[in-house]
Amino acid sequence: MRFLFCFFITITLAFGNLQNIFEEIVDTNSNLKDKSAKELIANSQKKLILLESFLNEVIKSQIKQKDYDDVINTLKEQITINQNIGNLYLAKLKEIELNTILAHQILENSIYEIQKSNTILENKENLNTHIQSYIDKLNKLQNIKLDNESKTLQNNLNELLNIITTCKEILKFLALNEESLLSNSIIDKLSISHILGFIESKLNILEIQQSKIISKIILSAFVFIVLFLLKGVIANLIVKTIALLSKFLQSNTIQCRIKAQINRPIITIITILSIQISLAILIYPNNIESKYQLWLNFAYILSFAWFFILLFKGYIVEILGDMLEKQNNFRKEVMNLILKTMYFVIFIITLLALLKNFGFNISAIVASLGIGGIAVALAIKDTLANFFASIIVLVDNSFNQGDLIACGDIEGVVVEMGLRRTTVRTFDNALLFVPNSILANTSIRNWNRRKAGRMIRMTIGITYSAKLEQIQTCIKDIKEMLENNPKIAKATDDRDTSELKRMLVHKNIVSSDDLLGYKNTIYVGFDNFGDSSLNILVHCFSASTQWSEWMNTKEEICYEIFKIVEKNNLSFAFPSQSIYIESMPK
Repeated sequence: MRFLFCFFITITLAFGNLQNIFEEIVDTNSNLKDKSAKELIANSQKKLILLESFLNEVIKSQIKQKDYDDVINTLKEQITINQNIGNLYLAKLKEIELNTILAHQILENSIYEIQKSNTILENKENLNTHIQSYIDKLNKLQNIKLDNESKTLQNNLNELLNIITTCKEILKFLALNEESLLSNSIIDKLSISHILGFIESKLNILEIQQSKIISKIILSAFVFIVLFLLKGVIANLIVKTIALLSKFLQSNTIQCRIKAQINRPIITIITILSIQISLAILIYPNNIESKYQLWLNFAYILSFAWFFILLFKGYIVEILGDMLEKQNNFRKEVMNLILKTMYFVIFIITLLALLKNFGFNISAIVASLGIGGIAVALAIKDTLANFFASIIVLVDNSFNQGDLIACGDIEGVVVEMGLRRTTVRTFDNALLFVPNSILANTSIRNWNRRKAGRMIRMTIGITYSAKLEQIQTCIKDIKEMLENNPKIAKATDDRDTSELKRMLVHKNIVSSDDLLGYKNTIYVGFDNFGDSSLNILVHCFSASTQWSEWMNTKEEICYEIFKIVEKNNLSFAFPSQSIYIESMPK
């Protein structure tokens, strides 16, 4: 029995040493038989020290309530079953066990209520009322009569009575020390009871009937009007405080826009708070009914979620944008993934808070995810595959937003990389939404990973009437023209190898030109004997990788080759066939 009770204490009294202190008080109470007067005095002093330690732990720590409904319902069913089959011994044993758990629940709820009630609106009368109600509940748990003279039942009952006595002693000690539990600041002097008493006394002087009700209405209306009128001022103070953290944002336009956005949820939160306080004053000294508090909490959760989304969307996006402008090594798609992940996290936290507010057992939901994890994984396997594929693509650094890529039948400019898919704008201005798993598992051709050099390759067909000296001179002239053209990439061009340091690659270990994207090969030579032409191969790279500049360079090279061919008295060949007839028919 003792183990069961201490086990629950260990789980729920999660902060401080409440469990250890409780066990010591129970042991002290159980060792009072056959003690001398001196030992009894020593035990009393020890118990006083333990009670003071318990009080200090209650003041400085916070406990979380545990749901015992399943355990309690199970024990009640076992009691009923044993009573029906005539097993009274086991029924009594389960009844004692049930009352032990209920005693623990009562102590936990009382501490939770004390901590919850420790506000500037709480008073000593309310605190004592709460504690007395829990002591009355503990008294009811003592009414167990044993029909069986079993020694085990008697020991368990004595253990239960000792635990109940300990709980009542703790609660009575807390009631005697309400000054320590409640706020001792000057604000406590302005509690609801004092303010209502002051208003009521003034109304009595004026001989106004129903002074209690009217005093509540007056105070409630006053608080609501003051908070409602000052909500703009309070909101501006909060906004200005937040703005102090973002002085580095130089644009006043951006600052004003962000302030205007986050000002709305702050005003909403203050309005809800004013309604809650006014309602609490009207029904004082009773608490707001749970069904109304439920919807107030619902409004708070949504308002705070709204506030954090706008705050994040405003300041964080601007901060990341400013970092992207100042630091070239920050990848846009990584920032975009961070933003989307943060929005998702805010959504999940809000959803869990709403479920918790409406009474759902979040722990049970999380545990059920483990049981049904396989089914969920199978149902969303494609979504998970795309999510992890997006991480792989980012780590591999295959492309950036704005790059021109080709992947299978997909070719276009990368617009945005998302958690599930990547958006690509094609050359005919269509928008493609490509699952990230396709990009992670298919070879990608990235046209933007070039510093200098876009290939120009063509075959010049010369007629078979050309002489060898003419072809050799033509090849020499074309090669000189390419080497002297500033728009053609050459081996002597400057290289920017600073990026190798950022990539943590030594230029002597790898081919830096190939890694960074420098191509400068120039080749002009007699290629082959074609069916209807002598073919000269021209292979080179433009200095620029831009499509428009590459096309202009290619056009200019074609013009120069045309001039060189004419200068060497050569002619361009075209597909033709010669037919030889051995004899003419007679």
